[in-house]
Amino acid sequence: MAEREIIRLDSSGQLVSEVLGGQTDVTERVFAVPGEAVSLYKLDISVGEKRHLKKTLPYLLEEQLVADVDTQHLVSVDNGEGQLAVAVVDKAQMERWQSRLDSDSEQADKWLPEPLLLYWHSGALTIVIENTRALVRSGEFEGFATELDSLSAMLQLYCDNAETLPEQVFFYGSEQQQSQHIPEILQSRVSRNDGSFASAVEQSENTTTLNLLQGAFMPRLPWTKWWQNWRPVAILFACAFIVQLGVEYHSYSQLQDRNLALRQQIEQRYRSVFPRGNLVDPEKQMRNQLIKIRGDAQGPGFVSVLNRIGRVVSSQPSATLAAINFNNNNGNVRLSLDAANFSAVESVRTELSAVGLVAELQNSSAQGDGVRARLRLREK
Repeated sequence: MAEREIIRLDSSGQLVSEVLGGQTDVTERVFAVPGEAVSLYKLDISVGEKRHLKKTLPYLLEEQLVADVDTQHLVSVDNGEGQLAVAVVDKAQMERWQSRLDSDSEQADKWLPEPLLLYWHSGALTIVIENTRALVRSGEFEGFATELDSLSAMLQLYCDNAETLPEQVFFYGSEQQQSQHIPEILQSRVSRNDGSFASAVEQSENTTTLNLLQGAFMPRLPWTKWWQNWRPVAILFACAFIVQLGVEYHSYSQLQDRNLALRQQIEQRYRSVFPRGNLVDPEKQMRNQLIKIRGDAQGPGFVSVLNRIGRVVSSQPSATLAAINFNNNNGNVRLSLDAANFSAVESVRTELSAVGLVAELQNSSAQGDGVRARLRLREK
């Protein structure tokens, strides 16, 4: 059986705890809600009513409650027999217990009514006497707490209303208390024990499912406890993160400055070659200009044309190149040629045709002892 720690309120209202079995390896921590503060009910309920139980439950119990139902915390469990087990506790009292447990760092996994923690099995009745009070468990979800002076009357009332008397009565108390507070009708069924509340709970292997930590009182995550445990690690991580952030920002600033200086150098180089025109993307614009000059799949480019013209003109000793103009848009070239005579001009035109250029004579004129001719060239 899992080791459980039971947290209770003693007669002076102080929180006390006891680990069942005397072990330190606690797997479950339970707050035993004082039986005097919990009212337990059984309700017959239909399948149709179960669908809207969350909304209708307060109204089903409203007539049986003395206090305003809106001030009560209601928890229910279906016992599988067409009945509903309900526990009712004052909300303000729940909040006070919760605040008390939080302040004492006594976080509990479950809040269970005291009577339902006692040992019990079908056909049995369990009674525990503690000082001036008594706890009674009469069913899986049934039980109560009462003052010791009222125990005899409460048990007699239970016997009068029970369909059948319990076959066994497990009594935790002295022999004198048994004779004083157990009705005569139950005396022959009593199995007396000298143990206490803890003994009665330790014997129990069936833990009730009627947990009061539901709805607005569901367990909250222990952020404060987690923060206390992880605060040094969190502070160290935050410091490391801030340092890393500073290093990254410094590196980013340096790279940004280098990038800015590089962009300025690129613009300066571009303007040294192309001083005019809009400057949007100097790298792309420079590539486009180089393509126009070198040529690509769309055309030969100025360098290719100039290379062929240079080879042809240099092969004619009687002709020299005076001027040349290249149009990027259509690839046409206009050149001025100085030659010794018109025959030398025609010889140049013939050679240009041989290298794939169509040379059209636009005009010619006498220039001293020679001839100046203007030609327009294009690819064949």
